[in-house]
Amino acid sequence: MFPSFIASAPGKVILSGEHAVVHGTQAIATVVGMRAYAQFSVPKKHQMEGDSIEDVVVFRIDYHDVAVRRVWKLSDVVELRSKALEAMKLNSASDASVDLVQSTDMDLNPIVDFVHSALASVQPIRVDRSFSSATAEMKFHEFEELDPEMAKTLDQAPALLFLMMCSLMLNNPIPVEVSIFSNLPMGSGLGSSAALSASIASGFYALQRHLTTSDSPATTPVSHDLTHQDREKINRWAFQGERLIHGNPSGVDNTCSVFGGVVLYRRIFSTVVDETTGETLQKVTNDIKFLPAGCIPKSLQLVITDTRIPKDTKALVAKVGRLKEAQPEVMKHLLAAFDAVSQQLSNAMKAYMDRERDPTNQERDNEFENKAAYSLFTTMLQLFPINQNLLNAVGVGHTAIDQIMTVAQKLSLPAKLTGAGGGGCTITVIPRSGTLAATTAGGNAGNDLAENFESLIQGYGYTCLKTIMGQEGAQISSITQS
Repeated sequence: MFPSFIASAPGKVILSGEHAVVHGTQAIATVVGMRAYAQFSVPKKHQMEGDSIEDVVVFRIDYHDVAVRRVWKLSDVVELRSKALEAMKLNSASDASVDLVQSTDMDLNPIVDFVHSALASVQPIRVDRSFSSATAEMKFHEFEELDPEMAKTLDQAPALLFLMMCSLMLNNPIPVEVSIFSNLPMGSGLGSSAALSASIASGFYALQRHLTTSDSPATTPVSHDLTHQDREKINRWAFQGERLIHGNPSGVDNTCSVFGGVVLYRRIFSTVVDETTGETLQKVTNDIKFLPAGCIPKSLQLVITDTRIPKDTKALVAKVGRLKEAQPEVMKHLLAAFDAVSQQLSNAMKAYMDRERDPTNQERDNEFENKAAYSLFTTMLQLFPINQNLLNAVGVGHTAIDQIMTVAQKLSLPAKLTGAGGGGCTITVIPRSGTLAATTAGGNAGNDLAENFESLIQGYGYTCLKTIMGQEGAQISSITQS
């Protein structure tokens, strides 16, 4: 019915402004070189004894040595779509006027609210769990014993994303198998859930477009092209996926994952009056700006440290919200400080992009680049600890994060938590070997500096991962048949 393909989307780190962004301040995020992948294909034969491939939709998620597969009746998915459209007073026909995935002005929130409440009644007809070893089985047992909210994020939430998008993003749901896998650690502040949501949304968007525009959908490869307008539509669906998981997300994670690069993100709150009821309602719009490629020097590498301490994003966001309600005057000033940090960091990144250049003299051009990169690094070294102290002030720090901050400060490196906090991951910016590294941290070479940092961090039992920043967002790629 369609050729197999893979949709993928990267994780992200928040360079500044996490938590405060929920309340209207600016946040700066950039994608990292780790991604979630969703492979789309026609279901294999004999998925279920007594069921043909025309009867089912299949969702599979792989956690290294552990796999979970769910199978639903296609008729149940079709019925879910029909009920959702009925709740929205929409015709279930597939003409463009009610094409949810193509529409740019459709209000998705009520639909998602309906689906969220209805998903519990749409049960799979089969759930399979497989393990490749006794060790894997033990890991899965530990996974089952996690806090219910964390278990939901790791296991149930991706299935909900799939079921929502399968039933609503396709005009006419078809038999489809989606297998997801990720090299992003779950629940660690790297936007793993947003990357899953963005990859699944990108895949269903590409599939719907393929089925409605291709003359030979069964044989023609699925298009890889995603325009800015395509990404805007995908992002709206990815945000609704985040709502399913986190309740009241800021939207920065999914936006960064879908668009890639560096994102400046702010929520703008205003009030409107309902013309029918006269009720005053709060309206939220997103102010999104994108910094062009090259705004982060290649001479700066990112080291992500995973504390291996699970955290609950929803609970931490709610905790900050309660603090704002209890201490509005104090929080007003803290939020203003968060905003100032983000503004200064974005100014420094723009200054790096606007640096003096000399295309006729490579050596002189390198000098300009190194000077500007060092200035940005110095700004990060000043601002990251301020941002971290603000996060501690609103109650989302952790002793593990404090330990990492101590190591980074000892080596004169900028570091802070990224994401919700309460454990999870931190980020540390380290110069690569070369001229910039020689002018920072007492003249230590970049590789030696990174190795020294990792050695000290591993002494606490944490793990480090080097990665890149500012790469491409959601992607569609074909699967080469062997």
